[in-house]
Amino acid sequence: MIQSDDQSAESTRQRLFDAALSCFARRGYRGTTTRAICDAADVNLALLSYHWGGKGPLFEAVVRELHERLLAIAQRGALCGADYPDPVDAIRGFLEVVTADLLADPRPLRVMAWAQLAPEGFDPDLAHGSYAPAVQAGATWLTALQRQGLIPADVDVELALITYYGLVAEPVLEPGVHRHLFQADHTDPAHAARLQRHLVASGLRLLGLESS
Repeated sequence: MIQSDDQSAESTRQRLFDAALSCFARRGYRGTTTRAICDAADVNLALLSYHWGGKGPLFEAVVRELHERLLAIAQRGALCGADYPDPVDAIRGFLEVVTADLLADPRPLRVMAWAQLAPEGFDPDLAHGSYAPAVQAGATWLTALQRQGLIPADVDVELALITYYGLVAEPVLEPGVHRHLFQADHTDPAHAARLQRHLVASGLRLLGLESS
């Protein structure tokens, strides 16, 4: 089947986007060159400028896409939680969805970490503003449960959520350390399952709930 020019152009544009996402997650904005992106996408350098206008606009597109993905994870977790009548089961369901998705594809967390550590070269407010809605979506849902008396009143839900984020981030932001300590990382199915159980139980404890 012969692709039309429009299909070919869209395919090239998407290959550049996918390559940039992986490169930015691996090396950050400053550490990623346009040549590295083009080599990963198997296209010539001129096509990056043609399709995206340069590395900066491409990074902005990647961050906005990651915002959509993270927000979808938070919303999917909340919807999953709503399926359970028991509040502890509801929150466990939320944490299971969020944890599984973040461990399955750590690139959003890695791009965010690079943006925090080396923000030069682009507007840092872009990264902050793009990731905040996902955190706020989770916090809003959990705060609503707290107002209903389903989470202890003395729990700081927002800080609990951020602390939980840190627990999930460690295995994917420090995979070398994690492999050294456990001889496995989040890419190993058995270890990922172990991480999932531990992180969900930790999340419940942070929210003042019993884990069973």
